[in-house]
Amino acid sequence: MMRNACLVFLGTWVAFAQQKPEIPLGLDALLPAPEDNPLTVEKVALGRKLFFDRRLSRNRTIACASCHEPAMAFADSKPVAVGVGGRKGSRRSPRVLNRAYGKSFFWDGRAGSLEQQVGEPIENRLEMDLSVPEAAARVDLDETSLRQALASYVRTILSGDSPYDRYVAGDRDALTAEAQSGLKIFRGKGGCVVCHLGPNLTDERFHNTGIGNNDPGRAKVTGRAEDTGAFKTPSLREVAAAAPYMHDGSVATLEDVIEHYNKGGVKNPQLDPELHELKLSDSDKRALVAFLRSLSGTVREGPWMQAYQPADYRELVPLYEQAVSARRTAGDPKLAGSMRDLGMFLLRNGDAQGAELWLRRALALDGLPAGREQLASALEAGGKLTDAAALYEEAAKASELAARCLAKLGELAQARGDKAGALEFYKRALAVSKGPHLAARLNDAGLLLKDLKKYTEADSHFRRALAIQEKSLGASHPEVAATLNNLAMLSFDRDRIVEAEQLQRRSLGILESALGKSHVRVGVSASNLADILRTKGDDVAARPYYAQALAIFDEALGPLHHWTVEARDALAGK
Repeated sequence: MMRNACLVFLGTWVAFAQQKPEIPLGLDALLPAPEDNPLTVEKVALGRKLFFDRRLSRNRTIACASCHEPAMAFADSKPVAVGVGGRKGSRRSPRVLNRAYGKSFFWDGRAGSLEQQVGEPIENRLEMDLSVPEAAARVDLDETSLRQALASYVRTILSGDSPYDRYVAGDRDALTAEAQSGLKIFRGKGGCVVCHLGPNLTDERFHNTGIGNNDPGRAKVTGRAEDTGAFKTPSLREVAAAAPYMHDGSVATLEDVIEHYNKGGVKNPQLDPELHELKLSDSDKRALVAFLRSLSGTVREGPWMQAYQPADYRELVPLYEQAVSARRTAGDPKLAGSMRDLGMFLLRNGDAQGAELWLRRALALDGLPAGREQLASALEAGGKLTDAAALYEEAAKASELAARCLAKLGELAQARGDKAGALEFYKRALAVSKGPHLAARLNDAGLLLKDLKKYTEADSHFRRALAIQEKSLGASHPEVAATLNNLAMLSFDRDRIVEAEQLQRRSLGILESALGKSHVRVGVSASNLADILRTKGDDVAARPYYAQALAIFDEALGPLHHWTVEARDALAGK
């Protein structure tokens, strides 16, 4: 029975993949994609899987979908983004609808492409807090493949076919009379269309509306004082599902948004000149709200932009449940294994609560240490960190799981700010780790010791890791360069500038030889070396390395990436 069901599903998938892309009504029929990253079914499917994969965050608790929830028009209900360990950013998670048509990305427009944009939340210490190369390694991909797959999937997240779109297409009954009045105000005395125009209802430009002026906004990217407090105009597609509003999530409802603009925004020196008091009546405001609600349509995503089904993975759940039922009926000793398969399937698809249920049942049947580790991962994903830690402790009693579970306990402790506790777990993990895994954990512990200013111990850990890597991987391996970089930055913190320079030059040389002179990691190493040289007082020697970093970042990440901006500022002596 299961074999037949799988064949039916496979046939459905093949037919699905052979369909042409279905662009929702109201959007441009040509879906943009760069020449070096064309859309393919395989790439989009991989990107969709990665979008929900929590392994891309430092402690494996946060996925892209954690802040961009499909059921909420690919946004969430939090005023600002919340990352690993509950860390909070200063800006709201933007909706990722119709971003294929975008010209720049993030509220301040610092990313020039989706390939660049998808990596920044992964690397941001307040969000997912993991380097892109490390995230890629966790899912057995290279950095380029990870970026291209995620960007490809995001390009397929589209919203259109709303009552407004049908009205514009000629269906005069698609909008209520009140919504039609709201459209007239939107285009007329409300002046909304000045910024919210085109198929995506955004000019893709930056405006100061007086909200959150303690945030420099676009000015941090451009360095222009007149851009202070300016943020990108968001699309109004699915805006009714996007509360709270504005870049800082400070405006609770659509009615509050309209009242803000009705008053002409909040006065400040950089206020956009288009803003002025509107003097809308109460009926005008209600009509505008009705129109804005008419912008909710069909959200499509994935290969090939089918209508999003919030629980589409559940189509496969009955197959797992059939296996559980059949083994229970037959008294099969593999029953716990089938329960565990179902639990882990639910966990991979973001259903932490369902995963916990089935993994608990499996653990009750066989009590396997590996089952404790799996249940702990479900509890961690569900935010039950104390219970998760207790289970990781139990699982760590099994020798084959000890190193991994102790390292996980270290990550949990570090995420909640308990550096001393994290260090203790890392030390315990070190005691039972072997080979290349030992080198990785020595580096983890060394970085924490450096953060705690225990420099001598950190130096010992890094040098042990270096010795292991040089013996097992060879002296020219990029991981050796990474450990040399750790040692260089440690020496830099200890004001051992000559030693820091020597170590960083070794690291840079290895990376240039192993990865080529245009790799982003080479740019980071060159920038670090330049910082060391400038601190040494040798600005003449530093400038070529800042120039090298700037050229690499500009080419690989674009002119608006914060690394590019910082390298440009450093080269200019700012």
